[in-house]
Amino acid sequence: MSIVAKNYFFDLFQRKISVMEPVLSIIMRTITNEDNIHLTTPFNREEFREAIFSMHPNKCLGPDGFIPGFYQHFWNICSEDIMKDCCFWLDTGQFPASLNSRNIVLIP
Repeated sequence: MSIVAKNYFFDLFQRKISVMEPVLSIIMRTITNEDNIHLTTPFNREEFREAIFSMHPNKCLGPDGFIPGFYQHFWNICSEDIMKDCCFWLDTGQFPASLNSRNIVLIP
């Protein structure tokens, strides 16, 4: 890559120091403090359970090879691990690369 192209993209995508307050001050707030508290509250086990049990039990396999029914059936055993891993991903923003893996299968 040429130095010109490298510098162009470096300048384009690097964090820039700017004064945002004048712009932000004219934008009407639509999220109340109560909404913000609710949105930033840590997840709880019941929310994860609700998400898992809202899935059809026999839908296609996930990247781990299990269907939602597996997690639903063994919820009492695996819920702690699910909650721990999901909270880590959501809190840190570090999702495993395999989370976005997809299998494409041609069915005759």
